[in-house]
Amino acid sequence: MEAPKKTTISTEPEKTAATVALQEFYLQSGMNWIPSYFLKLKDSKNARLEMKATIENGGEAINNAEMELVVGSPQLAFGTKADPMTYDYLTNDGPQGAAGRSTNNAQYMYKSMQMEVTEMNDAFEQNFDTEGEKTGDLYFYKIGKVSLAKNSKGNFPIFAKEIEYKDKYECTIPDYVNFFNSRFANTEENKYDVFHSLEIKNTSGVPLTSAPIMVLNEKEQFLAQDNMGYTPAGANTDVRLSKAIDIITKSQEEEISRNDNFKKVGKATYGKALLKGTITIENFQAVATTVNITKNVTGEVGKQSDGGLVTKKKSYYTSINPESQIKWDVSLKANEKKTISYEYEVMYGL
Repeated sequence: MEAPKKTTISTEPEKTAATVALQEFYLQSGMNWIPSYFLKLKDSKNARLEMKATIENGGEAINNAEMELVVGSPQLAFGTKADPMTYDYLTNDGPQGAAGRSTNNAQYMYKSMQMEVTEMNDAFEQNFDTEGEKTGDLYFYKIGKVSLAKNSKGNFPIFAKEIEYKDKYECTIPDYVNFFNSRFANTEENKYDVFHSLEIKNTSGVPLTSAPIMVLNEKEQFLAQDNMGYTPAGANTDVRLSKAIDIITKSQEEEISRNDNFKKVGKATYGKALLKGTITIENFQAVATTVNITKNVTGEVGKQSDGGLVTKKKSYYTSINPESQIKWDVSLKANEKKTISYEYEVMYGL
């Protein structure tokens, strides 16, 4: 039987062999690491955040090798192409064929963005850190010496830290009237979901990579499992918990006035309507809270109550009306009900 062929490389050093040092760098497919977080609330302001890494090794056996995990997204222009030394032109297995069946040769270099449910038990008693280093736009966790057989996985604790958080309630109300197209304001009251989130301040001193996060309360009861996005050190991020069942938000709009011959542009005639909207927020909780309300409209916002913050941009949808957004932070006492209002003008074609 003919011995299997092996790819080899020959070098001719200019110096004597005794003074030559060789170091090999290469990318290996089939290696990857998956981060995950575990957040346990301690009280109304403080929580414990733990991070672990699951390392998947489908590439080659690792024997007592220094391992670093990279947070970031390095440029990989040829990540799916094999090196010319690895394919045989005689078998017509060139770069296109090799790329067609290979996985990303640099998977081991950066975190996986896949969402899989990863369990993480509260096994840490003390805070701890894995040594790390920021280099440019990348952050390296230095795991140390690792041995991992091919086609196996390993779990490695990365850190456990105390962080700060606060409860956050938010509700986004779309432009459900769409007067530019409908020419009609349905005065029916509509109900919109309020979502309960945690606003986490990253006081860990290291960037938090995108990963699944499991949340437990101070009684060790399950609250949620969400995806936490990349968060630089010192920045804030949100983790959504659930719909808020004890906060009710309703909205309705009505047409106040209309002028069907407001403006003529060339041969086109445009009308203009003034609409008024109200939003009612009711807190059925036994504690005070603040709800962040966002209202989107197609038109020019005029009056708004309760210190609403208005932003607008040119609309690519209607071209004659801006896309406007109003934001409020509505503070509510226990069992309190509040109503906020706004007015906006919409131009429409005839």
